[in-house]
Amino acid sequence: MEQSSASLNWNTAYKLLSGAVLPRPIGWISTVNAAGQPNLAPFSFFNVVCANPPTVLFCPMIRAATGGAKDTLSNARATGEFVVNIVTERLAAAVNRSSVEAPPEINEFEFAGVSAAPSAAVRPPRVAQSPIHLECRVTKIIEISAQPGGGSIVIGEVLHFHIAEEMLIGADKINVSALQPIGRLAGNFFCRADSLFEMERPPAWRPPESAESPRLVLLRRLTSRLERLSVDSIWARRASGLRGSLLKALSAAETGNPPADAALDLLIERSFEILSKSAREIPDPEKQLWRNIHGA
Repeated sequence: MEQSSASLNWNTAYKLLSGAVLPRPIGWISTVNAAGQPNLAPFSFFNVVCANPPTVLFCPMIRAATGGAKDTLSNARATGEFVVNIVTERLAAAVNRSSVEAPPEINEFEFAGVSAAPSAAVRPPRVAQSPIHLECRVTKIIEISAQPGGGSIVIGEVLHFHIAEEMLIGADKINVSALQPIGRLAGNFFCRADSLFEMERPPAWRPPESAESPRLVLLRRLTSRLERLSVDSIWARRASGLRGSLLKALSAAETGNPPADAALDLLIERSFEILSKSAREIPDPEKQLWRNIHGA
């Protein structure tokens, strides 16, 4: 298919976009109107913008049935506040039920069968059953189009985080297995995040003329692997302490005072030992680099 978007009606464009941009996270957005009437609706045109300040966005489209603005958008404009309630598989049926096209006087919390909990920094309530909430203040609303198929971008700064303790690993990492999030696909389809795979990001590019010794190259790679290992409860302390020693060695090398090869070898061997005992597979390129260093 080769098609100019100018020749497509908006329904076809929507199907192509929602079927191609997959999977999409779901922002379950709660708001109130000027009179305090609550509203709750899911939006899969939703994502994170940045972390400083922590900022998210969601994109309510124009109502297909009436051609008017959705209540969520009207409420965000009127009060300047909203809450993102993170969606889990356990809440899927309630999320779907709250997507109903209903008049403003309908309380979707009650219709979906979920409880409203007070927020700490904004007026809209939270979904009590959701394990994570982001209380937000609207910073900007950008209208893209008010025509059928059009919509707006609502950008909000996160003022307050609510995160259930059982969802955390350490102080700042979310346990995806415990959260059991779901994502939006096309049509009536959703997906689970139950088949994960991990890929290590490539190290920062370094110009060829600043070539490091093989030991330092290997040390950088192991430092990165130990950083991710530090979220494992059993090995957290050992990995964190060793990673600190690796970083000091790399810092010394960058200032022109690299540790002796024997000291670097000891750090490398300890890294391999912890990774091996924690059941983390050591990639073949790192094993081969270690063999090359010692001429094996």
